[in-house]
Amino acid sequence: MTSHLPILERAISDVGIWTWWAANLPDVFQVEFSGTLLWNPPIEDGGPPSGTIALRLGFPSNVCFLSAGEGLPADWHDRLHRDELDPFTINYDRFTLTSAKELQAIVKESPDALALVGSRDDLIEEAQTPGIALLAFWAGPVGLAATATQMTLLNHHGEISPEEVQSKSAKWWDYWRDYWDRKDTDSPAPTDYACEVTIPVGE
Repeated sequence: MTSHLPILERAISDVGIWTWWAANLPDVFQVEFSGTLLWNPPIEDGGPPSGTIALRLGFPSNVCFLSAGEGLPADWHDRLHRDELDPFTINYDRFTLTSAKELQAIVKESPDALALVGSRDDLIEEAQTPGIALLAFWAGPVGLAATATQMTLLNHHGEISPEEVQSKSAKWWDYWRDYWDRKDTDSPAPTDYACEVTIPVGE
């Protein structure tokens, strides 16, 4: 089922941040994002909804770290994995879960691509395979592109089914409207990064 993917693309890329990645190869490669526009239960009592989700790629065939070569340390990807770098804000117009053409364009823009699994050339070719799960994005000076047999969406409570994505998106936007309705009242909602940077027109 792929009808949820365009919704998920926007939910992650609008104001999302690439915070972490992990791998247990050859079975799993996982990417974590925060600031996503999907409603998930708060991590702490009294806090805002959690904007943190992960994409788990099952049996990845290709994974490439991308770099624009802008003075980054050579091991920036390892440092991100070890939580030794500040996270990177997603480029909202350079993120795809659905387009092989967009993936290919993103990969070709990178003067430096480090393959953790497979190769850059295989990645570009395999993205065109029907039914393949794909992910590609830029986040400031860095990026990632990957293909895999399957993709699973997770939050802190476990797996999110494809059918839940639309309802979680709709619930987040209801929450966002309530957040701004309460903003200048005596009972504002807890401060939420994603709401603060997704400002209503006219504010």
